[in-house]
Amino acid sequence: RNVNIMKINYFLTNKVNKLRRFFKGRNIKNKSFGALNYIIFKSFLKNKKESCTIKKARELSYKVLKFEKELADMILRGYAVMEFREEFREWLKKSASTKSKKPILLRIDGSKTGYKYGKNIPELRKLYDYVKKCNISTHEIYILLASIGRKDFIVDLKIKAKQESVNDIAIDMLHNFIENVGDLKSELMKYKRLSLDGAWGNGNMLKKLKDLGITNTAIKSSGKNIVILPTGEKLSLKDLEEELKSSDFKQINSCHGLNDCEYTEIEVYFPEEELSVKVVLYRFKHKHFLMLLSLNLEWHAFQILQCYKSRWGIEVCFRTSKQVLELEKYSYHSVDITNIRNYLALKFMGYMLVNWYRVDNTRLSLTSLKKVRLELESLFYDMQPKTVQMLFLG
Repeated sequence: RNVNIMKINYFLTNKVNKLRRFFKGRNIKNKSFGALNYIIFKSFLKNKKESCTIKKARELSYKVLKFEKELADMILRGYAVMEFREEFREWLKKSASTKSKKPILLRIDGSKTGYKYGKNIPELRKLYDYVKKCNISTHEIYILLASIGRKDFIVDLKIKAKQESVNDIAIDMLHNFIENVGDLKSELMKYKRLSLDGAWGNGNMLKKLKDLGITNTAIKSSGKNIVILPTGEKLSLKDLEEELKSSDFKQINSCHGLNDCEYTEIEVYFPEEELSVKVVLYRFKHKHFLMLLSLNLEWHAFQILQCYKSRWGIEVCFRTSKQVLELEKYSYHSVDITNIRNYLALKFMGYMLVNWYRVDNTRLSLTSLKKVRLELESLFYDMQPKTVQMLFLG
């Protein structure tokens, strides 16, 4: 245990100092940075008695959130992308076999945050209205998760406006990320893979991705578009799925780790978008079907399915951020959306630190994120007052 605590202490010291230097270059003072650390590490302070230092950091942190308008972009589009670039440079030096085991993956997905059940329970709604002097509401957030193997980098965050299109949100985040990568842009476009859920499985999104130069895609079909088959017949994607179910299915080779899975495929044309797309219907042992779309017409069916299966990493990210890092436990003292976005960015910064430590310093098969959290709680519990002061008050 003592060895683990020493390892995680060394790792956090390096990362916090690196983040401090990054913020200092963007005119955020040490005292403000210390206060922001309180939000990042708040969920690990449960067993530690609140000292005057922690209390001051807590009071200052929300003031910093309110006045630092560009904070979220600094953390995600700035610091997280910087870390991704460094890891990507090292990845490019690896052998082809190592690269294939640790692919470059992009995922986008949304989730709701806040006291989302409060508004459905009258007693809670009344209590929150009285205490916080504001309406209880949920915020639909979207993140872009870029991963190198098992190592996650949350490189953008968007809070959805009521009338905003999810397609526009995804394209905006992808465009910003690709541009922020800078001199590694061409290499990123060469190796990256994108997996998306059915919310983006439509012709309009496929067209936008094609225009952006992203073709290595695996997207669950939404079933809405009309497509033209090689025979000239016009069908909706939903009707096409029903027709393909009666086709002859081929077995995926077991060497690809996709046992009990069969597939049938067809190339179709989206007339409105003037786009050719590969459609693959998978049939699993329990008779469940899954239809995926890909802009890469050369990809084999197993490559498309493997790419889509990697989407699960973003679900793990949301689950961990909510259950382990208490993403939802936030009092909306301000109606200013910037305040909330800054808070969420700091929480996701906490997720990245936990994920990076687990990937770089532990055996993944034996170490869960929950175990890393317990080690962090032990670290903060044993932390000396002087160290606490340096961390939370600069």
